[in-house]
Amino acid sequence: MTDGDEFAIKRAALEAELHEELLSRRVEYVPVYSPKAPETCRRWRRNHPGKMRETNAKRRTLGYIALNAPFFGSEGHHIDRERVVSVPKELHRSVSHNVRTGWNMEKINGLVKEWSERVCAHINFD
Repeated sequence: MTDGDEFAIKRAALEAELHEELLSRRVEYVPVYSPKAPETCRRWRRNHPGKMRETNAKRRTLGYIALNAPFFGSEGHHIDRERVVSVPKELHRSVSHNVRTGWNMEKINGLVKEWSERVCAHINFD
């Protein structure tokens, strides 16, 4: 047997041992940590009260006046702070944008308007 063969055998044994160790850790993780998740969430909310208010306030500032019906594979895109157009997920995520700051809104709204003219001409953007 050559040195290369011995090395390959030792490596295979170490990989098998590591694999078994990782599997044992995984089995231990599920029963130990899963039941604690609700308590961890409650503790985080208790320790960060302002963060929840901030998140909820952001959610409340945007309205939801739907200009078309949602469909499978769509996401709601706010063309302004009130009106929402359901567009394909790929289109919606193609341009990073932020309705609150106005960043890239002209670009994404142009794409949404172009898409809506091709697919559903009844949407009024004005």
